[in-house]
Amino acid sequence: MSSNSAQRLYDLGIVIFLFLAINAASVGCRRSTPPRLSFETTEESLRAGRQGEEADEARLGLLGDEALDTYLNSVGQRVFEAIRTPRVRYDFRVVDEAQPNAFALPDGSVFVTRGLLVLMNDEDELACLLGHEIAHVEQRHTARHQPSSNPVSPLLGPWRRAAERAPYTQVMEEEADFLGQQFCAAAGHDPMGMSTLLRSLRQVERIQFGLSRQPSFLATHPGLQNRATLNGARAREMTWRRDPRIGDPRAALLQRTEGINVGQRPQSGVFVDNRFLDPVLGYQITFPRGWVRSANNRVVGARSSDTGAVVFLVADRSAGDPKMRGEEWLARQTGDAFQVESTQSLFVGRMPAWRFELTTGGRINRTTGSATFVSHGERTFRLIAVAPSRAARAELRRAMTAIRSFRPLAIENRSLIRARRLRVVTAEPDESLADLGARAEDTWVPTRRAVMNGLFSNHVFSGGELAKIARSEPYESVEER
Repeated sequence: MSSNSAQRLYDLGIVIFLFLAINAASVGCRRSTPPRLSFETTEESLRAGRQGEEADEARLGLLGDEALDTYLNSVGQRVFEAIRTPRVRYDFRVVDEAQPNAFALPDGSVFVTRGLLVLMNDEDELACLLGHEIAHVEQRHTARHQPSSNPVSPLLGPWRRAAERAPYTQVMEEEADFLGQQFCAAAGHDPMGMSTLLRSLRQVERIQFGLSRQPSFLATHPGLQNRATLNGARAREMTWRRDPRIGDPRAALLQRTEGINVGQRPQSGVFVDNRFLDPVLGYQITFPRGWVRSANNRVVGARSSDTGAVVFLVADRSAGDPKMRGEEWLARQTGDAFQVESTQSLFVGRMPAWRFELTTGGRINRTTGSATFVSHGERTFRLIAVAPSRAARAELRRAMTAIRSFRPLAIENRSLIRARRLRVVTAEPDESLADLGARAEDTWVPTRRAVMNGLFSNHVFSGGELAKIARSEPYESVEER
């Protein structure tokens, strides 16, 4: 992979696992661009939606918080009922993802990440967001913009994520904003919520730029700044009446989102420096220093920003003989996906393991790597090291060092695992944001604390207002959520 290609993919958000979309160009596969799917009938759209939903559930992972899903559906159904003749029935669920994002499928499945719920400041913003996603479905934007099916190296398959779906056009976004505000207002919510949410998203991205280029709402919903201004002006001209059942829209949202994990979710493992510790599956692994690290509820790993070499781990569902599990995995690959160069029995972390040295692709665009299978507890762990280019092959040694570091979680490391939770506190009279953060033990830096509360950094509270903070708490002492 050339340096220009690597930078282009990095700019598109290929920063491992969190909404990764590694296509043929990123791994040297044959370049081919199949026509993008276009669904003309409701039946085809629904069928595509169901297929897409299955893929998204498997790749993204739902949070599985029934209380949050019920709340999301209560707000979403209120907005849904504002549509006179909806095309489909809608279902709303929370995705276990720290990045702020939301997307809809043609069958009416709407997904909102917990990261976006943490960012929101009132129920009006949530209602406007759901109205926006509903509008995409009603106007068949989602059916016309399904993800492409570009070929991808089988070695890198687990990295593919639902965010490879194409971004909406500016016209589609403006149409969804307009209809979303109408749906929101008809449901008794303030349509200004669309503008305030977009501004918060824009500010968060500005804070993170240069630190995390993982795709988010910005990547698939372009033009936030101009849209925020346009939506704000439109909201001021709209006539609407507050639904009295909503009450205080800020309190309505915060009392239901308090306790959500902020950032890494300990139940899915956390990074402590360059080590990844998983308290549920009971393992630890150390990645090369300087590599870009990330994880979701399915995959954890790291990528060399210089060469594109990668190492990642997938926890399969069942334990068993490592060699047998590896051969079963190879048998599931379609066609001649891999060429097995060699195999060997070994020990990883004093646990029996089996390794396959693999190649895929042609002589010029060859991808090399290895797949190591280790049974630990009730799972078989698949540890993959990949060099997608000639330059990356020198980095495979560092990737293999990471694989050799895989072992059961040490007792002394369990105490290092902490949870950051969204907590709601009441501001005191004449208290500044800085003073509130110090009193409440907030882990957000001042600029992020202001953005996450939709306030300016120099804001002074009158007293009695609800404010969000992110508090670090011992993992064992907090309720799973």
